[in-house]
Amino acid sequence: MLRLSPSGRSNKNLGRIPPLALVFFSISFLLQIVSVIQNNYSIAGDLAGLLTVGLGVFAATRSHLDTLLRTFYLSSVTFIVLGWLTEILLPSGVSFESGFGFNLLGRRLTGLSAHPNVIGLLCALLFALALIKYRNVLAATFSLVTMIFTENRGGLLAAVVILAIWAYSLEKRRHRVAALSSITVLAFAIFSLFGSLREGANDLTSGRLDIWSVCQSKISQGHAFGFGPNTIARIFGVDTVDWFRPFHCHNQFLDDAVNFGVVLACLNLVGLLGVIYINLRKKQNVLLGIFIVFLTAEIFESPIRLFASSGFLWINFCFYVFFFTSSRRSIELNQLSEK
Repeated sequence: MLRLSPSGRSNKNLGRIPPLALVFFSISFLLQIVSVIQNNYSIAGDLAGLLTVGLGVFAATRSHLDTLLRTFYLSSVTFIVLGWLTEILLPSGVSFESGFGFNLLGRRLTGLSAHPNVIGLLCALLFALALIKYRNVLAATFSLVTMIFTENRGGLLAAVVILAIWAYSLEKRRHRVAALSSITVLAFAIFSLFGSLREGANDLTSGRLDIWSVCQSKISQGHAFGFGPNTIARIFGVDTVDWFRPFHCHNQFLDDAVNFGVVLACLNLVGLLGVIYINLRKKQNVLLGIFIVFLTAEIFESPIRLFASSGFLWINFCFYVFFFTSSRRSIELNQLSEK
């Protein structure tokens, strides 16, 4: 049974921000502000993103991790169910065309979100909680099926890793064999998905290689603090979200390096890998699965954006909440064990 318990410290310690998270956030935020100032970028239109991060930090320092996880779990299920109803009964005018024949909708599912990758990442986070913490097979299956209809690559890759974490935590050998068989089937499905080329794309990354090459050329110019938020959008002639042109690098590391400089990109990457390593060492499987989702998402997308991030407000919120709560030493997540 998986349960949360205090580490024995006084309750007043539950509200303290740990030095590691505070230093990480402070340096990262400072470098971004420096880049904004140097590149004369106005943040007036991005206050919602900044407010979201602030709410995430506040919630992480005031709430118990178990309460946050339960709230996220229930709200995500509700959000996705309503999204399906909206998609079927009241489809929006904005459509992300599907590139795969198996998608019976004929388009990528967006539901109540602004972009299919947003709901895809929420499904991946829900999948981790449903499978590892709450052991709800129905919710896990529902989130996985929804994720497939969003055609979110990072989320599906995360699902494979999450299944591996879950299988490793099982004590009985026959259960591990069954779990590994399921992982093999899912991995095959993902390989088939990646092997299908989207219409109009000339590579397996669905055109991302071309965008990455543009990003790499900007990085090679060696600007210490980057070129400011939304650089790729400005390169391609758009300052706001445009459905047909890239407005970010579709890779978190490249996006951070272009917008805010290589130093900040390395800092953010090390911060995320550090949290994953800590949770791996402590065998905190739930948080490990959650941060695996963010890591795989950052291969194909740029989900963590303080500026020009209107489509990913909830992803930003979830990231900072989980980052700060996982760093708090006053809360310990017991190792998953099987009855």
